[in-house]
Amino acid sequence: MSQCSPTHATFPTTINGTTISQLVGYSLGRLGLLYYLKAASAEDRAQINTIIMLDPGSPSDFGSCDTGIGAGQLLENWLSSSSGNRLVIIGGSLTVGNNWQAVTQDYLKGVSSSLITSQVYACAANSPYSSHGAVMSHYALSDIPHHSQSARVTLRGPTSPGLRRHRPRPRQLSPSAGQLPRLSEAR
Repeated sequence: MSQCSPTHATFPTTINGTTISQLVGYSLGRLGLLYYLKAASAEDRAQINTIIMLDPGSPSDFGSCDTGIGAGQLLENWLSSSSGNRLVIIGGSLTVGNNWQAVTQDYLKGVSSSLITSQVYACAANSPYSSHGAVMSHYALSDIPHHSQSARVTLRGPTSPGLRRHRPRPRQLSPSAGQLPRLSEAR
């Protein structure tokens, strides 16, 4: 099996009878999100309405698996399939330290500016949660919008993907309140 194979992102489409509608990828787990978009059926992709990347990394962290999968096209296709789909990127020290370079060059380069403006949100993690490890421990478990009756899959990295179900939280973040600025404003 190839190191860059979409078969690395296999998981059930439901957990305890609840449909998976959100995917979260931390660090190298960002690849699992793309592998899923590439390998899943159109019906299964349509169930996903939110993809969250937690400190995806710096340019030195990205490699041939990132560039070879056609990330920009996969994200463009998924975002354009529904105006309700959202890509949220929470940058920690690795991502923000290089001015979002890896994300913008490898993942968003092929995504139309109208989709970036309307459906892609990015923010820098606040201290004391801006270190790489703290982004996972803090943001994967709290304060990211949850939709009612949704389940989330958190992909932690190349050797330990984990399934985690989170209960919906009543608090919603608001881009208009500056909690999640659009990527075009964060550059």
